[in-house]
Amino acid sequence: MNDKTRPIHVFEQGEQRAHTECLLREVMGGIGHLIAHDYWCGGEKSDPDAGLTYRQSALLVDAYVKIVGLG
Repeated sequence: MNDKTRPIHVFEQGEQRAHTECLLREVMGGIGHLIAHDYWCGGEKSDPDAGLTYRQSALLVDAYVKIVGLG
């Protein structure tokens, strides 16, 4: 079991797990959404992860929240 993941739902067959950073990214949006919403989420880009993978974006969202906070 990976200690960086948390159970998000328990099925009869077992737990569904996810990285805490990925759960945070799901709630907060991708790093592009947080740092430059108009550029990354609007127009032609339409990429809230700013060209990064979902996991890379999730790790940056986690760092962003730790540095800047939620407000």
